[in-house]
Amino acid sequence: ILTLQNHWLTIVWSLAVSVIGAEGVMVGSHRFFSHKCFKGNDWFKLLAILTQTIAGQNCIYIWARDHRLHHKYSDTDADPHNSKRGFFFCHMGWLLQKKHPMVKLMGKN
Repeated sequence: ILTLQNHWLTIVWSLAVSVIGAEGVMVGSHRFFSHKCFKGNDWFKLLAILTQTIAGQNCIYIWARDHRLHHKYSDTDADPHNSKRGFFFCHMGWLLQKKHPMVKLMGKN
C-alpha cells in the first residue's frame, strides 16, 4: 500500500477488512459479548466471532472477560489495559505481553 504498486482492489479489500474487524470488535465483542447490551441469534454470534477473528485481538471470550475486568478493576494491576503502564500498553501493548498475575487471578472468577 505504501509503495502504490498494488492493485486498487487490494487497497479496497484491505480497507474493507480493517473496517469489518473494527466494527466487529465494537459491536460484537464490546457491546454484545462484554456488556450484553442486546440479544442476538446464533447467526449474529457466529458473525461476531468471525469479525473478532478478523480483528486479531484474541479469542472473543478472552476479549470480553478482559474487558469486564478492565471496567471492574480500572487502573489497577488487575486491569488488563492498565493506563498507568503507558499509552502504548493500554491501547495495543497488552496484546503483545503476558498478562499480569493479578489479571490472571481475577479473570478466573
